[in-house]
Amino acid sequence: MPPAWVRAVSLLQSWLCLCCLKNSATGIMPLPLFFTNIIPFLTEQVLKTFFYRPRPLSLYHYRYWVHIGQDWPSLFTRSFPSGHSEGAFSLLCFLSFLLPEGYRKFGFLFFLIALSVCYSRIYLGAHFFEDVYVGSIIGMVFSTFIYSFMSLKYKVV
Repeated sequence: MPPAWVRAVSLLQSWLCLCCLKNSATGIMPLPLFFTNIIPFLTEQVLKTFFYRPRPLSLYHYRYWVHIGQDWPSLFTRSFPSGHSEGAFSLLCFLSFLLPEGYRKFGFLFFLIALSVCYSRIYLGAHFFEDVYVGSIIGMVFSTFIYSFMSLKYKVV
């Protein structure tokens, strides 16, 4: 069974998809939100298999400064790019594009949340800085591309 936070994020994404069903006020369809999550995920899996880079845990062999929980799985490979940072930046960047004009300042809050996900991946010894950096760029690029396409097709802006 997945951890509680994975279930919470999945529920949030499902809820957002349902809320975005052809709303007459926004005109947003659920498909762009779906693609914002699935395309970066598939890209991440292909890149992880292609690069097959080691994780910090495999290089530092449980040093005292690597923060891991006792019940966490020991992951040693497929570090590049970080899927957590990719997913966080993809979803939160896309949601910040959807914010109404008066609420654009919350986009910065979304950025800080995504940045904290990246920091946690480094702090917990799951990824190197390059892993989370590239993952966040991939997530932002895909969400920007999908939002641009959605803006043209559905005339959201």
